Amino acid sequence: MTVCAESEDAAAALRAVAEQKPDLAVVDISLKNYNGLELIKKLRQRAPQMAVLVLSIHDENLYAERALQVGARGYVMKQEATEHILDAIRRVTPCPHQGEAGVEEPHRTAPAGHALAARGTPALA
Repeated sequence: MTVCAESEDAAAALRAVAEQKPDLAVVDISLKNYNGLELIKKLRQRAPQMAVLVLSIHDENLYAERALQVGARGYVMKQEATEHILDAIRRVTPCPHQGEAGVEEPHRTAPAGHALAARGTPALA
């Protein structure tokens, strides 16, 4: 996986997605001056083929269902991120070359309040 953009706010995230055309966007629900759920809706409208994964500090019991309803394909709490983020990325980004998900280790993750767009690379068997 290659990180192709990082954004501190929704406007920058939307610009980055338009320019970079990533396979995956990792979005925090808590964004500076914007609602992460609204950003997910806009991302899905502008890039319907792109997977969206929520990485949030908020309890999944409160936000996961809402995030999935607006178009996210997965939800991971930041407290569990170290253990579950790679598995979640593999599950939401199918690899066209292998018929299933598969990505290499990420180079870095986004700080809180950032939206991160990533372009996936199939893992080699």
